Amino acid sequence: MQLNFRSFRLFFLVIVFVPLVSIGQTKEEQMRKLKEDLQQQQQQIQFIQEQHDNAKKQQLEDLSKQKQQTEQELLKSQQEINQSKEQIKKSQQDLANKSKEAQLSEQQLAKSQQEMQQANILLQHQQDSIKHLTDEQTLKDLELNNQKLANVQQAQANQLYLAVLALVSVILVGFVFLLLYNRRKSRELAEKNRVIHEEKKKSEELLLNILPQDIVDELKAQGKTNARSYQMATVLFADIKDFTKISETLSPEDLVSSLDSYFEAFDKIIEGSRVEKIKTIGDAYVCVGGVPVVNENNPVEVVRLGLQFQGAVLKLKQEREKTGKQCFDVRIGIHTGPLVAGVVGIKKFAYDIWGDTVNMAARMQQHGEPYQINISQDTYNIIKSKFACIYRGKIDIKGKGEIDMYFVEREL
Repeated sequence: MQLNFRSFRLFFLVIVFVPLVSIGQTKEEQMRKLKEDLQQQQQQIQFIQEQHDNAKKQQLEDLSKQKQQTEQELLKSQQEINQSKEQIKKSQQDLANKSKEAQLSEQQLAKSQQEMQQANILLQHQQDSIKHLTDEQTLKDLELNNQKLANVQQAQANQLYLAVLALVSVILVGFVFLLLYNRRKSRELAEKNRVIHEEKKKSEELLLNILPQDIVDELKAQGKTNARSYQMATVLFADIKDFTKISETLSPEDLVSSLDSYFEAFDKIIEGSRVEKIKTIGDAYVCVGGVPVVNENNPVEVVRLGLQFQGAVLKLKQEREKTGKQCFDVRIGIHTGPLVAGVVGIKKFAYDIWGDTVNMAARMQQHGEPYQINISQDTYNIIKSKFACIYRGKIDIKGKGEIDMYFVEREL
């Protein structure tokens, strides 16, 4: 009887223990496979992040080269202006010399007039003496001398007229040349200033693609900026479902091109609004309302923006399905609350946001559904009078407990 009991116990252990060992091995194999998948995902995310960093680095290098080129052109323009000033000064000296020559000519004219006066006096004496002369030959000689004197006076007057005319012509030609030269230099300087202005505008536009307008103005004025706290801001996360699996089926070029199609559509929608794009992290698109400019209506504006994102994703799906391209199922999550925003570091400036509100917005996205906008109770309490929403119930979030969530249907 004792032997049978031992046999039965041995048989029971074999029946129970062997499946347990098998199940443990299976779970261990699954855990190993999950770790390998996670490592691959991390490598892909790191690859995309490196591409993003390299693109930003290239943009900043291009900005630095453009700035150096602009400074060189400014220096060259200043040198040309100095040369123009020297040439103008030289022309002024030439004009002064011509003025001196004109004064000398006037002095010669005065001297000639004095000689003419003396000659007239002499002629008057000769005419007076004619009255006392009776000899016809003497009278003829006096008339001949009088004619010669008149000829001399006419020749001197002609020479003086030609000298004055030549001097005036030289002055006019110099003035016209100086006027044309200054006009040409002014046009060249205006063109260079226009080019410099355009390059400066391009540099500012490139900087505005990285930082908000208010932060750029603060950096220009103070050379630095401080992080700020905001009591109410609304964060939106847009993320692609099963992106890791999809990325395994696409080449890196097709993957980045497909992502760019979606993110470009988001950028066009957000342009002109009061919502600030913060960054893209892999397949996640992050933006925030009420930052850096305080805006009390930011929850309504961000939810409205989410509906526009939703419409753009549905439109892209229809277009890409017709051409056989990869489509993405996008989930959108929104949460409202306090946060801190600003620029950190002294190189490679990047405007970013921090706080539990950011984490909650990410959780809203993670617990959402494709082509749906999932919002928290805090956001719903503010926008419920303007949007039709569906209550989803309480959903458990790790570290937060059960949270009330809603799907946004449409704007009222």
